[in-house]
Amino acid sequence: KGAKELDNALVTDTLEWLKSYPQTNKAFVKALTAYSDVTEETASDTADLFRKALETFFQEFFNTSKSLENLKSEYGTYMKSKGIPAEISNNLETLQQSYTNFMNGYAKHHDKTSVNVLEYVMYQTGNIIRLLITLEGV
Repeated sequence: KGAKELDNALVTDTLEWLKSYPQTNKAFVKALTAYSDVTEETASDTADLFRKALETFFQEFFNTSKSLENLKSEYGTYMKSKGIPAEISNNLETLQQSYTNFMNGYAKHHDKTSVNVLEYVMYQTGNIIRLLITLEGV
């Protein structure tokens, strides 16, 4: 549905990499399927599916059962261990917090998400997953 270059980098490639994370792969595919048929009435549910996919990824990646909101320290520690400069790591932690705040305020606990933000949510989910998987090889 979106920009071909972004679809390839943040959706298609991500799906390939998620073969090593079966629960996340299943959750991400479910979110993408919902996105392909999204309406204003289902926008919040679809956004929440992307949140669940990211949360599942973090749980599999960091081998934990913590919720997305409670994984900030793991995320930051991991970035630091990979030599990511503090300015970038802090920016990514802020992005994760903003993502979580949006999901809690518009999708998970309220039915206020609009279709016009879902492409961004989809790409941001793929972007965060892509970054961590890419860093794993470093």
